Amino acid sequence: MLQLLTPRGPRPVQAMLFDMDGTMADTRDFHLEAWKALAERIGRGLDADDILRRTFGQTNRHIIPLLVPDPMPLAEIDALSDEKERIYRELARGRLQPIPGLLDLVSRAHAAGVRLAVASSGNEANVRFILQEFRLERLFTGIAHAGRIRRGKPDPEIMLVAANDLRAAPSLCVVFEDAPAGLESARRAGMIAVGVETYADRDLSEWADLRVPDFREVLARLVG
Repeated sequence: MLQLLTPRGPRPVQAMLFDMDGTMADTRDFHLEAWKALAERIGRGLDADDILRRTFGQTNRHIIPLLVPDPMPLAEIDALSDEKERIYRELARGRLQPIPGLLDLVSRAHAAGVRLAVASSGNEANVRFILQEFRLERLFTGIAHAGRIRRGKPDPEIMLVAANDLRAAPSLCVVFEDAPAGLESARRAGMIAVGVETYADRDLSEWADLRVPDFREVLARLVG
């Protein structure tokens, strides 16, 4: 079985779970522009940087009520969420680049029999969009997204859903995340939490078993 060398020693790897935004690709600017475009349409002022800094890793059902002062029916929240994500995909199409080392890591892991899943608070369309952009659809057999969970990160639900998709033991799952909420989710699920330091303004030290600048270091730490 493939093993990952961590500061606490080698850890066997049966499955790898990847967050999407900020972990598989740096999508932050595209999401910021999409939130600003949505806010302009609904006539609300928005400090998008502040909102996203406080809510990274959380679902749109949590974020959108922060943008409007009055209670909003769930159906309307979901409609606004769908619109924002359509804007994001239009902005990002053909312009995303994988985090360095991602494609090589996925290829090596798949060749070694490691099972692969996405565990993202984004919606299903966005997850499939990223996999299609990077031509990874056939390699990922698990897709856990916001539509499949009741509680967003840092709750461990999404990680356990992804592990169940892969029929993998949580203790043998490695989770790659760029945000503290996602790392906490992984640790609470009993998984190995690897912090990908895509953004310098985040402190991942509290919850990460291992911190890496990108996936090239992960590749260097794999044995077997």
